[in-house]
Amino acid sequence: MTSEIKYGFGVKFAHGIGNLVSQMTYQMFSFLIFTFYWAVVKLDINVITMGYIIWSIWNALNEPLAGYISDRTKSRWGRRIPYIAVSIIPLALIMVFLWTPVSLLPRDLGNFIYFMVIIIAFDGVYTFAFMSHTALFPEMFQDEKERASANLYRQILLVVGLICGFIIPTLLISDPEAHLVSRTQVIAEYQMAGLIIAIITVIAMVITVKWGCKERPEFMKDAYKVPGFRKAVSYSLKNKSFLTYVIVGLMFWTIVSVLPILINLYSRFALGIGAGETIWTGILLGATFIFGAIFVYFWKFVKGRLGTKKTFIISMIVFGITLQPLLFITDRIQGLIVFAIIGLGLAGPMYLIDIVISHIVDEDELKTGVRREGMYYGMNGVMIRFSTVITFIAIAIVFNSTGWHIFGTEAGITPDQLLGLRLLMTAFPAILCVIGVISLLFYPLNEKRLQEIIQAKKELHTKKAEEIRHEN
Repeated sequence: MTSEIKYGFGVKFAHGIGNLVSQMTYQMFSFLIFTFYWAVVKLDINVITMGYIIWSIWNALNEPLAGYISDRTKSRWGRRIPYIAVSIIPLALIMVFLWTPVSLLPRDLGNFIYFMVIIIAFDGVYTFAFMSHTALFPEMFQDEKERASANLYRQILLVVGLICGFIIPTLLISDPEAHLVSRTQVIAEYQMAGLIIAIITVIAMVITVKWGCKERPEFMKDAYKVPGFRKAVSYSLKNKSFLTYVIVGLMFWTIVSVLPILINLYSRFALGIGAGETIWTGILLGATFIFGAIFVYFWKFVKGRLGTKKTFIISMIVFGITLQPLLFITDRIQGLIVFAIIGLGLAGPMYLIDIVISHIVDEDELKTGVRREGMYYGMNGVMIRFSTVITFIAIAIVFNSTGWHIFGTEAGITPDQLLGLRLLMTAFPAILCVIGVISLLFYPLNEKRLQEIIQAKKELHTKKAEEIRHEN
């Protein structure tokens, strides 16, 4: 039976390396793109927000369309692997060009146009590469134990990618105040960080394509049976399991986008980390991700005892609680402790999301007869990108209401601005966690339903494998 195919450590680790690159590139993007174009290039916060709204509209088409194209691709290399392979060099080049403004003039129109073009290009290439890579996870690892095992490597390497995406830039890029002294030098530092990330990207992606990406012939045949684009979108949007997950996924990824976007400002003004100490920003986030990797084992244990749904609910509650001390702490040592504790909350949803989507894809296959990982991960990607828009709208509202729409800190910030910054890191995520938990209460795939899906899925895959043997 095809569902019993097992992959060894080498394949699982190589597949997980793709997760490393996915997080490293995207987290560097989300970590620095706001600071670069607001504090270095000097675009207005409202202009940047408008840019992200336009970007989200692009993503609303780009993500599901990329997933749909991947599902329907027919080639001797498979449905997913070609897109991963051809994206390697373009993605590496874009990681450098992200930090190459066309003008050094503040608020220059050309810089806004370039900002729009380059973030759209980044997301287009990124989507085809890593939506395809992620879509391979539920296809390659059908057995629940195999998924749990492979997902551990994925999440641990994801944390390594997160650390690289944050630490490498902080080692090279000067404090924001240095922008007032030598903007040309600071831009060069951003470009050097991008170049290092680009080199790692090429090497790691070659490894993951060569040894960590496998496609099963019986599922490649599904490309001939995938419904048309409108029907494919309609089926996904009518799927109760997916719709309830999408809400919690949107809430979770919005919280995750807040942390890297605001960590530079938070560490500077809430924790008193001054010029020349930007490495502390990386240390704080590094503590979250390192402890997150450790706590993945804890959440795997909890899932084994309570099941996916209950564990997901508990993990979202814990995540919201662990963020609340950010409202009060005032120095770097307190920050180090709190950010390490946040790793406990972050690890749970991060570990469970791919498993939940795998279950949704399995359920959908029983309804439609074909595996449509691409479409579901594409639709999920829309939610992830839209989370950034929600974040920037919240930031714009708070910053505008406190008179902080243009970067300028020579005289420090006001108490209202500091309180707004703290609330964005605490109260805002708490509200999102509550919404996510409410949505999870209606998630229909409990453990009893999952066992029914697993049994029916085995029978369907056996039938598909027999059809392939008869054709050959």
